[in-house]
Amino acid sequence: MSNLHSNTVQILFSGLPGTLKSYLSSRLANSLGAVWLPTHALARITTAPGATLQLARAQRYERCAQALATLAGMGVRVVAEGGFNSVETKRSLFACYPACPKVLIECVATLETRYARLKNRANDEHDVEQASAASILANWQADSSAAEGEINPTPAELGCDAVIRVNTSDFSFVMTGELGEALREAIFAALEHAFQEFRATDKCHGRSALMENFNELAPRYEESTEWRTDPTLLAQLQLSLPDTPADVLDIGSGTGLAAAWYSAQGHRCVGLDLSPQMSVRAAPRVILTNFGSALDLPFFDQSFDLALMRQMLHYTEPELALQEAHRVLRANGKLILSGAIAPAPAVRPVWEEFKNVTQPLRLRVFSEENLQQLLQAAGFEIVENRHASLMRVERFAVLAQRAREPSSGWASFLSMMQKIFAQLAPEMEFTVGEEVFSYRQFWLTVVAQKADQS
Repeated sequence: MSNLHSNTVQILFSGLPGTLKSYLSSRLANSLGAVWLPTHALARITTAPGATLQLARAQRYERCAQALATLAGMGVRVVAEGGFNSVETKRSLFACYPACPKVLIECVATLETRYARLKNRANDEHDVEQASAASILANWQADSSAAEGEINPTPAELGCDAVIRVNTSDFSFVMTGELGEALREAIFAALEHAFQEFRATDKCHGRSALMENFNELAPRYEESTEWRTDPTLLAQLQLSLPDTPADVLDIGSGTGLAAAWYSAQGHRCVGLDLSPQMSVRAAPRVILTNFGSALDLPFFDQSFDLALMRQMLHYTEPELALQEAHRVLRANGKLILSGAIAPAPAVRPVWEEFKNVTQPLRLRVFSEENLQQLLQAAGFEIVENRHASLMRVERFAVLAQRAREPSSGWASFLSMMQKIFAQLAPEMEFTVGEEVFSYRQFWLTVVAQKADQS
């Protein structure tokens, strides 16, 4: 696969709500190995009609132009997605990139199709865009009028090479203008694959419990537990890089806490997270945020000098996630992997049982030895291990919000765990009170380097 800094392409996805532009643009970006730049990650979206809506759009497009200008300087492929409701807006965004293949993909659908999709999303409590869909429907008369009197400017009028008009009601598309054969075939193949996926699953968005959890948690994420903003743990993520600016990828970026220090040092930081709401909050701390999975990073091989993975590996398939991190790192690139661990290998099975009950979204827990084996198997050499610990205090009431109560009740379950940990790992200081329980959490930050493959 080509490097992130070669074969530059600029694609703009435009369309009204309910035309699947976010769904299709994210999948095309992934297929082309491009950066996905959704405008909803750059600024909050309002659907209130009138001056408020126009001002919000102008602010989003200004931030989009700034992000595109930055990416243009890096020479990367980009797929930007948004309403882009005027010819002038589209021309100005295309002008942010130097000479390269430029494509506008215009998503359209009948009012009936759009209304049905938005209604389904507004009624789906697991949908991350539920509130947005409900708001759009509340202003449907004003919104639907935007579809009247549509114009179809030529590629020359838009400042691009080709326009692909995609009808997501009947899943067809037509192109005007000219593109190189390889790029045209790649775009058409990606769109066809996305259409097949959509029809097979009857979905236009991800619906995982993990995404739902972190979207809901996003507004209070940094204050919800002690470790997230702990100065010692954040300092352990810091590594002096030989060249400035370097390219840094924060995988599972959350609100961008791990990347913030690197951005302040002048490095180019990119965030990727499964939660759109987390990505919105990370935007001020990175040059751009991406919505996506650690198992299928939307970047070319050898694109970054450093990758960060902070307290996220337990939510995914660790072998695949580490292989992807290895793939996108340049020769001698480094990975900083940081997370809570079991205090000793013998404690890991009990610690796993405790986490399975109290944090059911976790897939697994790790020990230090376990993490080192995973890293080495993925092609990394261990450079340094950094250890820390801190006291966690959790309330029964908060625990009940994220996990199903055991049949024996929380008090009984936690008291049993207190007795077991007192025998196996007294250093955990596991204590149960009337309304809270506390324990010492052990933390490992590993600095690893991509091994020489020669």
